[in-house]
Amino acid sequence: MKIKDSVLKIKESQEANNTILNVQNDGKTAVVVVDMINDFYTSSAMANPLVNNILFSMKNFLKDFSSSNSENIIFICESHTKDSIELNTYPVHGVSGTEGAEIISYLSDIPFEKKILKNCTNGFHVDTFKKWLLNNQNITKVIFVGVCIDICVMQIAMSTKTFCNQINRSIEVIIPKNMVETYDSSDHDRDLFYYMSLELLKQSGCSIVNNINFIS
Repeated sequence: MKIKDSVLKIKESQEANNTILNVQNDGKTAVVVVDMINDFYTSSAMANPLVNNILFSMKNFLKDFSSSNSENIIFICESHTKDSIELNTYPVHGVSGTEGAEIISYLSDIPFEKKILKNCTNGFHVDTFKKWLLNNQNITKVIFVGVCIDICVMQIAMSTKTFCNQINRSIEVIIPKNMVETYDSSDHDRDLFYYMSLELLKQSGCSIVNNINFIS
């Protein structure tokens, strides 16, 4: 009962957070779009209809942001071979060269700087991402959006924050609730994992907001 009460308290606290962040066109903010690919939306055994909850908000924000900051948008996506070790843990997904590994068509018209491919859940381990982070010292805010908040999004966001702490770089890692989601199944309660991951991110120093407005 104590554990259940604690989870409910976390959920109530997160739902009460109605913070709206206004992001300006100052060139100091970057957006990292995590795993918005077909296999995590409509195809593969990992298809997730809850992605529909965030597509509209994400598309509108990225469209506004990219109008003057497309060079600060990065898509980071799963890309596996059939021999990838991660596929021993999860169903087959994101196999390079397949339609399932492509960016969701609804977002395909968003201009962006680069697409980074990853062979594990945590995109921070990809040298290309870490080099981008280190080479762009002007970036003071990084917004992470996408799926799943409790796996891939949380891992890269938390790694980014803690790495920057380690090298004494001041950077704000931001998670907008209306642009992140996870899945629901018999052994994966959506609310439990969604709200617990937001709380863990908050405890690690990340900023959790309800939504973000882009001011040109």
